[in-house]
Amino acid sequence: MMRIQWRRLLRFHSALLLIFIAYHMVWNVRTVSRLMNDEHDRELQRAALELTTGGGAISYSVSHPPPPHHYHHNKNDNAAMPEQPYFSSFKGEKSAYTKHIHSAPSTTLGGSNPMTRSASLQEQERQFPWTLNTSMQQQQQKKTSPRVVSTNDTITKVKPPPFCTRQQIQSGTWVQEWLPQPPYISHTKHLRCILQNGLEVNKTNFNKSATSQQLLFPYWTWQPFDAAPVAAASSSSASSSSSASSSSSLCEWTRWNATTFCDTMKYVTLSIIGDSLSWEQYSSLLQLLGERVHQMDQHKSKSEHRNHKQRACHAAAGGTSIVFRNDPYLKHVNESIQQDFPLVLVLNRGAHYVPNDELLHDLRHYTIPHLQTWQHICQRRLGLPCLLYWRTTVPGHVQCHEFSQPVTNREAMEARVANQSLYTPLQRTYHWQDFSEQNQLVLQLLEQSGLHFQVLDAYHLNILRPDGHRVQDQDCLHNCYPGNMDVYNTLLLHFLRMQRSAQDVELLEQMVTTRVFAAKKKAKQQQQHQQRLNATASAEQES
Repeated sequence: MMRIQWRRLLRFHSALLLIFIAYHMVWNVRTVSRLMNDEHDRELQRAALELTTGGGAISYSVSHPPPPHHYHHNKNDNAAMPEQPYFSSFKGEKSAYTKHIHSAPSTTLGGSNPMTRSASLQEQERQFPWTLNTSMQQQQQKKTSPRVVSTNDTITKVKPPPFCTRQQIQSGTWVQEWLPQPPYISHTKHLRCILQNGLEVNKTNFNKSATSQQLLFPYWTWQPFDAAPVAAASSSSASSSSSASSSSSLCEWTRWNATTFCDTMKYVTLSIIGDSLSWEQYSSLLQLLGERVHQMDQHKSKSEHRNHKQRACHAAAGGTSIVFRNDPYLKHVNESIQQDFPLVLVLNRGAHYVPNDELLHDLRHYTIPHLQTWQHICQRRLGLPCLLYWRTTVPGHVQCHEFSQPVTNREAMEARVANQSLYTPLQRTYHWQDFSEQNQLVLQLLEQSGLHFQVLDAYHLNILRPDGHRVQDQDCLHNCYPGNMDVYNTLLLHFLRMQRSAQDVELLEQMVTTRVFAAKKKAKQQQQHQQRLNATASAEQES
């Protein structure tokens, strides 16, 4: 009897062992396949990096910075904001703007930003002769193709509306949508948002097969007043949307779409430099692209004084490298640029308050000269613009636990932030009430520097978001996931579509693939030459 039981036990364990071996064989095959694809992507990305840096480390002096870039900032973007109606957003009250959308419509790659060439680019043209087929005149003459709209039996060409400007984006409201799934779910438990019904945003609560009734996720998106409406909540709103669409003042506002981002940023290295609030944008971007993020990486970047780089957009050839550097005071921008030379750079000074004089002094001496040189190198070597984005800083919202949805009156919220009687003694040391003034001082300094830059207006949008903070941690400055920081990447994608034309994407792809082909051809020739030498040596030894 005992012998039979031992045989059964032995058979059971043998079956488990076979299952375990089969599982690991399948896992290893998948891993090898993935590594081979990743290695090909890394090879393309190395070519892109070598193309940008000239094949070696960047070494330059900023004692005599180059002349101001030929681009300049639009000073009309700081126009006064129109007055907006105030809708209270305290708990128990309902928003006036609510609509139900079950799927986010995709956006297409568009916009154009003609390149300009200077005489100094003749050296670049000799190094990369294959870029000569993309002339400046062709890019200036290329315009956005009109859209064809069919109504009954007539076909008319409708010119698409222009992209929304910074001033148009500032004037808008937060609109609630109901999604079948959250955009992403954070792997760090204490960073997840807690909904009004007390549910945590996790896989269990939003698993379709877990419950018979589908749970919808409430998600707030920014909608400029001048933007063409994406969808309508009812027939009445649809009629108003159609009448508004005929207005010439409408502009095109970009909705987040991962495919559009990856197509626009093919072969590009994007760097985000700042403090923990910049990490929120970095983490949000990767998770919106379907990547997993480890919260400890932001602390390693600061303690080890290095960039943290992660790959994304694996489906697109070449992919995209996304870099984060924990540098709250922006004193190590030069080191970050030299380590991973980016074509797109997002900066923010963070919530670490210093007096105005110290703030401007540090930017003048530690940041701006290196940015001027960075843009000069990029334009001279590639003939492509290095895109700089400055994200304004959003203050914390005092007593944020009192809010469960956005507000609509910016002036009322700014007055609340300035009311020191609402602050605790510790919160008074954060100087949240000074962030608005320092945002303006930094933008004025950047305008005077001659840098080509665009503003991600986080302040104007998220000053209206006293909700969405980590209330469970008594933290009214940082945000939970997914949440308020997601709009930063929507803004980024919007301006990328405006500034990175299809010609820019094609030109960079052509440069990289041509360089990869040349490198493979050279490696093959060296291998054949070595084989001939080995054959000759063997023949001599035999004789």
